[in-house]
Amino acid sequence: MTTSEKKIVTARRHLRGWRRVVFPLLAVLAGVGFIVVLEGLLWVTDVGRPQGYTDPFVGFSGIHPFFGLVEEEGVYRTETSRQPFFEPQEFLAEKPQNGFRVFCLGGSTVRGRPYQVDTAFSKWLQLEMQTRHPDRLFESVNCGGLSYASYRLIPILQEVLKHQPDVIVVATGHNEFLEDRTYEEIKQRNRVITWMQERAYSLHTVTLAREVLGTKREDADGITVLPAEVEAALDSRTGYASYHYDREWQTHVVDHFEQSLRVMVDLCQDAGVPLILVKLGANLRDCPPFKSELHPDIKPEQERAWYVEFNKGTEVDEISPSQALQHYQAAEAIEDEHALLAFRIGRCLDRMGRTDEAGLYYRRARDWDVCPLRILDSMQQVVARIAMETETPFVDAHQLLVKADPDGIPGYDQYMDHVHPTIGAHQKMAAGLAAKIAEIGLIEFNDLSAAGRRQMYRDYFNSLERSYLANGGRRVQWLEHWAQRQRLIAETGPQDDRGWEDLGHRNFDFENVEATFNAYETACKLNPNSLGRILDHAFELFQQGRPGDALLLVKWLRQSEFIDGIREELAAAEFVVAVELENTSVATATLNENRDLLLEADANDSRWLSTAAEVLPRFEAGAD
Repeated sequence: MTTSEKKIVTARRHLRGWRRVVFPLLAVLAGVGFIVVLEGLLWVTDVGRPQGYTDPFVGFSGIHPFFGLVEEEGVYRTETSRQPFFEPQEFLAEKPQNGFRVFCLGGSTVRGRPYQVDTAFSKWLQLEMQTRHPDRLFESVNCGGLSYASYRLIPILQEVLKHQPDVIVVATGHNEFLEDRTYEEIKQRNRVITWMQERAYSLHTVTLAREVLGTKREDADGITVLPAEVEAALDSRTGYASYHYDREWQTHVVDHFEQSLRVMVDLCQDAGVPLILVKLGANLRDCPPFKSELHPDIKPEQERAWYVEFNKGTEVDEISPSQALQHYQAAEAIEDEHALLAFRIGRCLDRMGRTDEAGLYYRRARDWDVCPLRILDSMQQVVARIAMETETPFVDAHQLLVKADPDGIPGYDQYMDHVHPTIGAHQKMAAGLAAKIAEIGLIEFNDLSAAGRRQMYRDYFNSLERSYLANGGRRVQWLEHWAQRQRLIAETGPQDDRGWEDLGHRNFDFENVEATFNAYETACKLNPNSLGRILDHAFELFQQGRPGDALLLVKWLRQSEFIDGIREELAAAEFVVAVELENTSVATATLNENRDLLLEADANDSRWLSTAAEVLPRFEAGAD
């Protein structure tokens, strides 16, 4: 073979070698190009949306519709199958041109427990918007479900996005630990494989293929498949026994919470519908942890030493918080992540006036609870972080209620039980949401004065049935039985003046007047300064549109032997409430009797006095 022939043979061999590489590569590129083009087309045409197939944590055995069309009435109404968990709601099937529609999603806090949706923030929001913009028709639809966690809200959100919402409100976080999820698949998966798997599940192409083949994300081996409706662990008598010290499981729950919120943010952004996230708070001062356990790896000798100090603290807790604190801190040095120990330390510090330190320990008690029925600090941080990263508006309800508490440690003054806000707290949340809706430019509201807002609240309260508040008291008894609060009876009783005050506030909101005044009397005997704080609470009731209830507290305070320090404020309160109730004769008599007292008082010293200073000129002008 000549040299030229050898060169030809060699060239052919090289060509065949390149073909072996280039042709398969071109085929792969063509396939990838086809998938890229197909993915782009599916994305543009909104076919095979991945949302709903992306939850790596759980699946559902079935999803039932939330609203059904009632053609003869022209409304959508909550399906009967949903009503054990949700209160019936309805909205117009055909949205009016001047309509503005809000859907509020969450758990029983959104639903307004222990009361009903009638006094939940969704209702106060609707009233405020309608009052401040009477030319529009506002619909605020309450989708708050008993025991509903964030991951159960996603199918509801997907459904309501089809009903022309102007804004979605999501307030969730308290129910994440109620249902048993093993997270077994998550624990066993390799991180690289997990990342690749989740990227694949985010593609329209993969989603479409799975739909065609009839497969869903929840069909994967090892994933927890939940029933169509909630089966909370605490619904079972042995529910508490299923909760144990498990920080890894808690971490997965928080991860799941974050993933659920991000899916909801994505869904709303894809639909072009504004979303407002609400960061919820919880009762810290008056709610001990529901279950506490020592670290499972603690050594027997350490455990014995821990219990010695803890029990010594228990023996002297009621009589000497400082001595009890020494023993509790000795136990803390042995093992610190014990929820009840943290609560006890917080309570001692609170009684000693060291409220900043107390707040830290109350929060630890919540976060270390083995049976977490309150949103954790890490979950509150998740809400704030997602809102910031995705530029999603959010309302910090937690901080709203912290600021409303004199010491920044919310208890029964802001919450009816472990998590459910008072009616006044719901009103504050609604005002915050209305302000946020205006801030992001969804609607421009007319101004609403404090007096106008009080009148709006009062008119609505007058429309409720007389037994409305008392019925809330009966429901809270059911809730506390469900949460087995009787197990914590030794921890739930008040031990200082502030505790008795809060208990009185709570009883008053359930119309248990006798128990209210018994609690107030105990508080005032422990500390006469309680009178001023009770009068402050009367002002809160006045602001809530409940002047009659405020007057009842003022009359009770009048009978106290310690009123010298609040005499001016009491006079102002009697005058202001009489004017509010349009009782001109009482207002005139109170003014004549206390004119010098009111005129000489510094209006900056109290809200009652400043309100009296505002009301007085208008009242005298009207009397003339």
